[in-house]
Amino acid sequence: MEEFSVNTAVDYPRTARTVLSGNEKSLSKTFEFIRSKQNKSNIVKLKDQQTTLYSARINLDPEEGVGYWEFLQLSDDLYVIATDCQYFKTHAETVIGEDFLEFHFKVSGELLMEITEESKLSIRGPSLLIWKQPTGCNIREWIKGGARESSLTLYCKPNLFIDRLGLKPEQLPRIVESFIKGDNKSIEHEVIPLNPALGFSIINLLRSNFGDSFHLIHTRAKTFDLLCDILQYLCSPNSHNDVDSKPLSSYEKQRLQEARDILSTTFSPPPTIKGLAKKIGLNETKFKRGFKKLFGTTIYEYGNYHRMQKALELLQTTEESVTDIALKVGYEYQTSFTSAVKHFFGVTPKQLRDAALKN
Repeated sequence: MEEFSVNTAVDYPRTARTVLSGNEKSLSKTFEFIRSKQNKSNIVKLKDQQTTLYSARINLDPEEGVGYWEFLQLSDDLYVIATDCQYFKTHAETVIGEDFLEFHFKVSGELLMEITEESKLSIRGPSLLIWKQPTGCNIREWIKGGARESSLTLYCKPNLFIDRLGLKPEQLPRIVESFIKGDNKSIEHEVIPLNPALGFSIINLLRSNFGDSFHLIHTRAKTFDLLCDILQYLCSPNSHNDVDSKPLSSYEKQRLQEARDILSTTFSPPPTIKGLAKKIGLNETKFKRGFKKLFGTTIYEYGNYHRMQKALELLQTTEESVTDIALKVGYEYQTSFTSAVKHFFGVTPKQLRDAALKN
């Protein structure tokens, strides 16, 4: 897949975050704006015994793309931005450093971040970016046009971990502990694979059928669930390293990324492990071990996840028959496709389509 690049001298269109609160406004200022406009029809407010929750959803203008951005305040120390959209052209914004610790769960799409003029970071789904951006460290970022951007970003303040979750710094992963202690005043980041189970949970959250207050309650519960999952994963001694294998070479990483791109875009017929290994120039054993090491999931799980997401998209956005959709995602028989969908989503293809029509 071609590397995402931009001309930094071009004035790209701004994202929904900028449209909501103005150019080069901080996230805190964005939520101040939401709270001040709480009587608007697109803003939902819910007060419980501890705090007040807010959400504001912005649908893209049909001329610039399809889908939405949603801004949620789930507590005084936890903000969330949910994005499920596709811009026709690349969009950009300036991101103000505010001393948040961010967990950016990217299911699909691509984000390019300019840390310095010489240093850029490209994040492509499925992956998790852990990001610490201190006050005074402002960056620019671009969302790739023409790609489905499905992501969920948690913006955490230190009190979230200490007061709300009741954790001590030494119980937390290194990057979180460093954030709480304030040891490092420069940008820190870490990118790890996003396993299919977490990716599926995020897609369900982004495309849930809950409305208004129930949506806020559901999102808060699922967000804390995600936070616990990722903290536990990061605290696991084997979360990043496979002690039974050597580090992957640059060549192997490039070949495995090529295989990942094929698996996420080719469905009929679905690629075989043998065929893919031959295509990328690795033996099958190295291919299977390397893929699991680099992306945190098996070749089958990764390919099946994307086949099911393509099936979901076709069921909910087209009027094609279930038989035709089954063929497009690599199933010769509708009965096999129905069984696979029910195993993955817990419901039949017809129920998935009916749910979209009711939404």
